[in-house]
Amino acid sequence: MNLDFTRLCECFAPAKFEIMIFIFVHPHIKGTFLIGRRHHYESRTTNNEERFRSFEKNPISTQRKQIYSFFTHSSLIIGTGYIDLNLVCATMHGQSGEVMKIILKNICKSYGGKLIIDHVSLNLEDRHFTTLLGPSGCGKTTLLRMIAGLERPDEGEIWLGDTCVSAPEKGLFVPPEKRGLAFVFQDFALWPHMTVFENVAFGLRAAGRTDHLKENVEKALFTVRLEHMEKRYPHELSGGQQQRVSFARAIALKPECILFDEPLSALDAILRIEMRGEIRRLVKDLGITAVFVTHDQEEAMSMSDAIAVISSGKIEQYGKPEEIYAHPETDFVAHFVGSSNWIDETHLFRPEKGCMEKIPEAEEFHATVTSVQFLGHTYEIHMDHEGAKWLCWSANPLPAGSDVSLYVKGKDIISL
Repeated sequence: MNLDFTRLCECFAPAKFEIMIFIFVHPHIKGTFLIGRRHHYESRTTNNEERFRSFEKNPISTQRKQIYSFFTHSSLIIGTGYIDLNLVCATMHGQSGEVMKIILKNICKSYGGKLIIDHVSLNLEDRHFTTLLGPSGCGKTTLLRMIAGLERPDEGEIWLGDTCVSAPEKGLFVPPEKRGLAFVFQDFALWPHMTVFENVAFGLRAAGRTDHLKENVEKALFTVRLEHMEKRYPHELSGGQQQRVSFARAIALKPECILFDEPLSALDAILRIEMRGEIRRLVKDLGITAVFVTHDQEEAMSMSDAIAVISSGKIEQYGKPEEIYAHPETDFVAHFVGSSNWIDETHLFRPEKGCMEKIPEAEEFHATVTSVQFLGHTYEIHMDHEGAKWLCWSANPLPAGSDVSLYVKGKDIISL
């Protein structure tokens, strides 16, 4: 992309800058970066251009972390005008620019001598919806809180984009408010005495970003479809609407990444299903990175671009939902993710792959029906196969105690 720097400076001059901005393109660095100096400065085209040219001659690699982290939540005041640098950056980076890639390198965390996170390394892609999935106590929330800066790792490094935000061995730690992240909590964390508008505005006020406050809050509420409820209080909203307020408060800050700590666990079953699609849609529409923590397999499968399955502080498997379900790499993943019919200790098939009608060239297995459950749209058949508990689904009920044959194609049998 080509920029006419002189013309750009003429547009700004002779305004006074709250944050002095230079814009440049470097041929060896992907994307366009904004660099600033935090003091009042009366701009002149020639002076700006001289500074720009001199900076362009300097080695860029040593400046890159400072450059990248600077513009995350900056705004530029030019007289009575206002430029949102998040929009500028999004436009200048275009399709190829990264929002925020999260890199965890050999992360460890202990509480009271007990190892909670055990040498975890992960690369979470930018603009992806990644879920940390695991049972209670596996360390997934601790990992999320370390990404947010609410907890400090004992070992390892955390990188947000090109910026290292945590490295205990180097004495480096960037506080949460400077990481360009937003956090959506499990209990919504709404102020009961504040209206919807004030709850959404709370984060902006706390960050001192009150310019165009009303416009930014209204835009966030419109995004989550609550534009006519700004005067209501939390107790006047449904659970789903409260969750949307929590999400609006997060996106009002225009973060590069949103972290979700089991945000749907307090909702009823029907609302949870509705909000899965809603959160997924909003994240994709905003084009940002999301990290979502849950113990619910259906949530993880239905919402995620990638899933990291965690057990006892370790990553058991990381990949696309389809890969994790169809090709589990460990015994834990095979048992925890989805239902499995175990043939022996190392071979299994998923219940939907078993058929009660004979299939050519399929393996035949004999089982005895132990119980039947009606699920509304189908019957769930529980069976016993040589002491192993199996299940399958059928359009018709089967009497308990009846003997059945299940046919499974060889390609559908998973080997660990």
